[in-house]
Amino acid sequence: MTLTITSKSQSKSYPVFIQAGSLAKFKFPKDSVIITDRVIAKHYAKFIKKYRRIILPSGEATKNLTTIQKICEQLVKLGCNRSTTLMALGGGVIGDITGFVAAVYMRGVAYYQCPTTLLAMVDSSLGGKTGVDLSAGKNLVGTIYPPVAVIMDPLVLTTLPNKIFTTSLGEVVKYGLLDGTFFAWLEKNKVNIKQRKLNTLQQLIIKCAEIKQAIVEADEHEGGARMLLNLGHTFGHAFEQLSGYRLPHGQAVAIGLVQAAQFAHMLELERLINLLQYFNLPIKLAKPYPINQVIKAMQADKKRHGNQFTLILPEAIGHTTIHNYITKQQIIKFFIN
Repeated sequence: MTLTITSKSQSKSYPVFIQAGSLAKFKFPKDSVIITDRVIAKHYAKFIKKYRRIILPSGEATKNLTTIQKICEQLVKLGCNRSTTLMALGGGVIGDITGFVAAVYMRGVAYYQCPTTLLAMVDSSLGGKTGVDLSAGKNLVGTIYPPVAVIMDPLVLTTLPNKIFTTSLGEVVKYGLLDGTFFAWLEKNKVNIKQRKLNTLQQLIIKCAEIKQAIVEADEHEGGARMLLNLGHTFGHAFEQLSGYRLPHGQAVAIGLVQAAQFAHMLELERLINLLQYFNLPIKLAKPYPINQVIKAMQADKKRHGNQFTLILPEAIGHTTIHNYITKQQIIKFFIN
């Protein structure tokens, strides 16, 4: 199965190619510069040797403004100009960094998203969001800057370490809460997903891409409907930050989904928990953080209104709503109870 989706934004439209083997087949510009990390560079050594490259340390700790400056300086040394094309080869961290560099280097250069993890394929590579973290929280500096194209190769998922693959399923289940038909599909196909059947993975990526595409096209700059994609993230990002980013994003989102469902008193909570546990995802923190620390971390959320919070709450599977002006006292009461 091959699918090309045209993702539309206010500034441009770009294709999303979803096909096994597409990474090796796609014709990238010969003068492209690959931005990747050390782990990916070793795994894709044969592929990246054909291009100029910048190799970063792995992990969320790399995702900061200092890294952006260093990459831009390296691009100057490589003789890169406004006609240079960048390639983001890696997971969400590499995609966010590369997109941000592309947006600001020489006031904007072209770039491709080439996600190598399921998490990046279903989430961060789509929608044009770029950015880096500050000490105060995740993704607080960035911009909306769509790529030239997104190249998704489901074949690369069959060789991912099991922990990385499993962690990615937290974001996938999020889409299921947003779309009840997809949630039922996940329940029906959970065995094949866990066994990484290639055709099932390709269908999964397509379904996630279509759900996200519809939401992003309706609200590219997160003024309304696009905030639905942050389901599970207000709690999840806080837990990530408090863990020093040792808690993987997908696991943090999984815990955040349960927290949001409990806050909303979602009647189908058991279905959510059963699916997350089948995928070996956590449903709660191993050791809770002090409430005051959680509140402080949540206050870094970009959707906050003054001293009040915005929570994306799943009232039922397939029915999620945006709740503005949640008070600090309501959050504290929820954690105490």
